[in-house]
Amino acid sequence: MTDNLEELFNNINQSEEESKVQQEYLEDLKSQIKTCENELKDAEQKCVYLQEATAKKVQRLCRREVLLKTLQIRHQLLLERIREMKIEKESLKKNLEEIKQKLATLRNEFCAEVTKFDEEYGFASKKGFTDIKNQTHGKDLGADKKDIPKSLQKHSNITVQELQKDMQDLEGIEALLFDVDFNYSQTG
Repeated sequence: MTDNLEELFNNINQSEEESKVQQEYLEDLKSQIKTCENELKDAEQKCVYLQEATAKKVQRLCRREVLLKTLQIRHQLLLERIREMKIEKESLKKNLEEIKQKLATLRNEFCAEVTKFDEEYGFASKKGFTDIKNQTHGKDLGADKKDIPKSLQKHSNITVQELQKDMQDLEGIEALLFDVDFNYSQTG
C-alpha cells in the first residue's frame, strides 16, 4: 500500500507540476492574446486614419480634376476667341484696304475735278483763290460776303457757296485722310 500511496503522491505531484506548467502556459497565452488585441486595435486605428486621409486625398484630387477640366474648357474657349478675333482682324484689315483704295480713288477723282475746274475757271492762278482758301480755312459755310475777295463777288452767290463748300469738303477729306493714314501707321 505504501507503494500505492507513493505512486499516488507522485501522480499528484506530477499533476500539480503539469497544472503549474499549463497555468504558466495559459498566462503566457493570455499575455500574447492581450498583446495581439492591442496590436489589432492599433492596426484598426491606423486603418481608420488611412481611410480618412485617403478620402481627403480623393476629394482633393476630384476638385483638382474639376479645376483642370474647367481650365481646359476655358483654354479652348480662349483659343476659339483668338481665332475669331484673328479672322475679324483680317476682315477689318481687308475692309480698311478697300476703304483706303476707295478713298484714294475719290481723292484722285476729286483732284481731277479740281484740276478740271481750275482749268475751266483759272482760280489757282488768281490771287483771290488763295485768299478764299486762307479766309475760309477753319470757318463755316455761312461766311459773309465781305470775307470773299472782290474778284469773286461778281460771281453769283451759288457759285461762291459751292466753291466754299468744295473747299471745306476738300479740307474735311484731307483731315480724314490724315486720320486714316495716322491710325493705319499705328496699327500696321
